[in-house]
Formats: sequence, structure tokens, C-alpha cells
Amino acid sequence: MKRLFLLALAFLLALPLPAFAKQMGEEEKIEHFVKNRIVEGDGTGLALDRPITRGELTKVIVSLENRREDAEKMRYKQSHYADVRKSHWANGFINVLSLADKGKLPLLAGYEDGSFRPDRPVSYGEVAKIACLMAAPATS
Repeated sequence: MKRLFLLALAFLLALPLPAFAKQMGEEEKIEHFVKNRIVEGDGTGLALDRPITRGELTKVIVSLENRREDAEKMRYKQSHYADVRKSHWANGFINVLSLADKGKLPLLAGYEDGSFRPDRPVSYGEVAKIACLMAAPATS
């Protein structure tokens, strides 16, 4: 059941958040995400009128998996992606999801050129891949 929930949530997060809010029809769910720091604004608000970025999605997934403490520990660890500096706000979240966890493949992978592109909007294909990896049984 948890895997189905995570798969559905990952798919919904690929949609622009206004579509998510309208489909669910409940502002309380967004308020719950804000209250629990699953989503946070950037000082100008939540920017619900635009698609979620790759960096933002890493934060959402790490937060939903209750791994923020791991991300904080890895916040200043050098990323193996050429375009993610130690000072990038999402560095710790990206590092956490770029490592294999409990025998599973890493949820994230960069591009062939060694970049991650954390500020680029997430594509449906990328979310589908992450959802499949989250739902897949542990691999050896």
C-alpha cells in the first residue's frame, strides 16, 4: 500500500501544483505539506503557478521519507554532479537520493554530461522513473 501511495504521489508531484490542488480539491493538503515542511516557499511564496524543479522534488521525496536529517548531514558534502555546488540549497537532498539505500538503486541519476540540473522542471519521464524505482523490490 505504501508503494502505491508513493507511486501516486510522485506522479502527482510532476504536475504543476495548481493542478494538484484543483484535482484534490482540498487546500488543507497543501497546508499540511507546508506545516510539515514538505514544501516551503522561497521568500516570495510557494510559487504554485509553476512546475516543480528537480531540486524541489528531491526535497519533497526526502521529506516524505523522513530523511531530512540525512540530508542535513550531507548538506556540505561535495556532490558528484558537476553543476551542484556545496552551497546549492538542494545539495544535501540530492546527495541523499543519489546514493543506494537499503539495497535499492539510487532514486536519482544525472545526465550523461555529469550534470544534475537542479533548477530545471521535472519531466513526466523522470518522475515515472523515480516512481518505478520507489515501487520496485530491493535489488542486490
